[in-house]
Amino acid sequence: MKLICDGLELSDAIGKVSKALPQRVVNPVLEGIKITAEGETLTLYATDSEFSVERKINAEIIEEGEILVPGRIFSDYIKKLTDEQIELSETEKNRLRIRYNESEGYLQCLDKDDYPDKADINREKGFHILESELKDVINKTLFSASTDDSRQILKGCLFEIDEYTLTVVALDGYRLALAKKALEQKSVKRVVQAFRRRRQNRATVRRRKSACGGNGKYDGEHKAACRRIHQLSADNSRGVHHKRNNKQTAV
Repeated sequence: MKLICDGLELSDAIGKVSKALPQRVVNPVLEGIKITAEGETLTLYATDSEFSVERKINAEIIEEGEILVPGRIFSDYIKKLTDEQIELSETEKNRLRIRYNESEGYLQCLDKDDYPDKADINREKGFHILESELKDVINKTLFSASTDDSRQILKGCLFEIDEYTLTVVALDGYRLALAKKALEQKSVKRVVQAFRRRRQNRATVRRRKSACGGNGKYDGEHKAACRRIHQLSADNSRGVHHKRNNKQTAV
């Protein structure tokens, strides 16, 4: 593998995919960022086996290939080279050579064969939402998601679209939060892991009162949302798997 790219674009891409690097070391290979050079595109990919981020930038590809670099070390190195044109090339003994101006450095890489395969995502089946609106519904529901590992389903936020309306629900068995947004697509239903979203969402999340209000009584809408997510919890504990129709798909 050999390529030339802009240091600022590379640093920005690394910063994006680094959000998927694990906070605690469970499997050392997951601390890596996979770099793939193909055509005229440099692809960076990172995952902790539950959450994945991929970023693509333009690059001058001299020789195609892929390599797995230590994520945080690579990120810290490239941050100092944002004003440079960077040449990346794979050398013998599984090392990455980083060349810029009249200088160069070497980074020992990880075994790419041990890295998990990239998740197969069908981009045609999903929905689009503005970043600000996504953050808004997360901020309004995230605080109610459970952090208890004994009930995994309650650690998620339920994303459901019905007649072009996105409904997001979270509860931990004591409190419930619900938020809605108008969209241009329909019939999507998925429980998204909320604990991960806490780490990815940089906005400050203030604890709010339970969505049931001060009198402690749910209205009909909240009752329906609560029943839906409790049903998912109960079915999950019994090992029941729901069949989704062709219009229901993952985000």
